Amino acid sequence: MRRKMNRCMRLLFAGILIFAALAPHALAGETIKLELGVNSWTQAVIDAIADGARRFAEANPGVEVEVRVVTGATLVTRVAGGSPPDVAAVGLGVGGYGESGVVLPLDRFIDDELRAAVVPDMWTNFTWNGHIWGVPALEHGPRLGMVWNADLLAEAGIVVNPNDVLTWAEFFDIADKFVRFDAGGNVTRVGYDPRNGQNSRLFTMAPTWGAEDYFPLGGIPRINHPNIVQALQYTSDRVFGRYPGFAGSTGWYEIAAGNVVASVLGAYAPGEIRTRNATMPITVTWMPNDQRKRIQQVNGWALAIPSGAPNPELSYRLIKFLATDVETQMAIYRGSGFLGSALEFYRELGQVETNPVLLWFISSLSSADHIDAPKPDPFLSRSDSLFATARNQVFARQGAAQPLLDEAQRVLESEMRQQGRQ
Repeated sequence: MRRKMNRCMRLLFAGILIFAALAPHALAGETIKLELGVNSWTQAVIDAIADGARRFAEANPGVEVEVRVVTGATLVTRVAGGSPPDVAAVGLGVGGYGESGVVLPLDRFIDDELRAAVVPDMWTNFTWNGHIWGVPALEHGPRLGMVWNADLLAEAGIVVNPNDVLTWAEFFDIADKFVRFDAGGNVTRVGYDPRNGQNSRLFTMAPTWGAEDYFPLGGIPRINHPNIVQALQYTSDRVFGRYPGFAGSTGWYEIAAGNVVASVLGAYAPGEIRTRNATMPITVTWMPNDQRKRIQQVNGWALAIPSGAPNPELSYRLIKFLATDVETQMAIYRGSGFLGSALEFYRELGQVETNPVLLWFISSLSSADHIDAPKPDPFLSRSDSLFATARNQVFARQGAAQPLLDEAQRVLESEMRQQGRQ
């Protein structure tokens, strides 16, 4: 009997210890206030996140969650000053944050249940140096689709099949049909302006032109990858070389203004275009690819635990809740069109959504031949900026792609060596 009692006491004591670790606030009778730092999204998105945080607090008596906008510079400053938020939304810069100690590695927190609940490729976005620094959660993907002005397609009698993949030459041949000039010979409309939207960002061009391997994990990026050189030169020749005097626009949503017919945009496109042109119908196709491969990409925001957060276990539980709670992700989707990371969210959304454009984006994650996931390498942004400088020169007809990208590569490798990257 005594042996049974001792065993019961040990179990009871162990249970108390576990309870104390998970909910010290309950034992102390105090309220723990968590601060969730988010990106400067629209109020609809922030409200949806706040509602999710409120439901988390209701399920965890003694916990309150306050949602505030905490952008990158503020996050770094607050961590350095010893007053970090408990949870922070971070993008692909999380690799640099991890190396500099701004956020904690999450490997010891992340369980098999959470790993299985998230779209697998999305973990790559926040994995660096063998550690996971953030949980994929908000405004994530899919990121790639060629979005077309359906009215202008119909007006020209052109039909594009959402299930087909054009080569880049075929795509530009169609785009040329929409070019218009004024009486002075100036271009007033093009089918495709490479300077719009995501049309010619490095991590957009690379996988869609067959350079999926341009940025090996932990290795040296190849800005001058042969396929990237080809992509940049061919694109420049087909637009700026063919229409001298046309400089293009860097606006993301020229498609909504009717100035272009097609633009590279992600699953956020229908909502964003609707806010600028409520009556314009759109259709979406796979990105062009010379091997006719169906290429999709995931990329977005994660929730991380900043260094110095006082209740990391509780912070993780909040992250796990928001990343997997379908109600939260549905509310964000309804408010903005942003997609989350949970597989269950995509399954439910696929059952209730009727918009064919949005259904295309949803199903693209399961029907793609390749899903590209940019990595949070601290040199990713530098690679992009060096590429952008060369790209702008090529588009301005100030030089050829090969030598300009070779020079960008030389600069990048030199800077990486200086930082100890070989």
